[in-house]
Amino acid sequence: MCPEWRRKGIGTILYNSAYDTLKELKANVLTTYFNVTSENPNEFYKNLGFRKWWVYHEAHYMNKRPMFDMDITFIPYEDKYFHSYSKLIQDCFYQLRKENDIKPYIVPFTEKDRENKASTKDSTYLSFEGKELVAAVVVKDGYIDTIVVSPSHQGKGLGRKATEFAISKALEQNPTSVHLSVLGWNKKAIELYIKLGFKITKTVQFYRQFCDKEF
Repeated sequence: MCPEWRRKGIGTILYNSAYDTLKELKANVLTTYFNVTSENPNEFYKNLGFRKWWVYHEAHYMNKRPMFDMDITFIPYEDKYFHSYSKLIQDCFYQLRKENDIKPYIVPFTEKDRENKASTKDSTYLSFEGKELVAAVVVKDGYIDTIVVSPSHQGKGLGRKATEFAISKALEQNPTSVHLSVLGWNKKAIELYIKLGFKITKTVQFYRQFCDKEF
């Protein structure tokens, strides 16, 4: 909403309209999100019955082209790795989704997902130790979409190496803008990204409200 129209009751009117629509649809939860700025609407949503859910940050890479020591090997994704890749994603995102109550906790994968992954395979890179898939990154047009390391191999520096690889690959694609998103819950990742030269440029807060039982 334009700043000059705030604090005039318009937000409450819009909320009531959305709530009535959800009631007709028999929905059980209402979610909203907003950019966190100096004029923070937290109290507005709390007064309406919303509760804080989760937050994510957008971050941009601020350094010049780095000189990373690439002692890790990534290979392009192929369809034959689909089951290993999907299992890695499920294992890596389970705790994050559970801690933030993002359901389903286990990310489902279907044949349609397999087809979609095959069509975007050029943006996905995998790292193996022997025959075991231990890390994966997804980078497209300078946006680092995914960085995951197998839970059984975390704490060995693979996260940093995977991130350095992702930065280098993103710079090859788009030298002027490398960026990523990360949940506020993932404090270790945020700390790593900042150390490697990222700066948080935007914060988005998600709130949700469970609707009345009569719905």
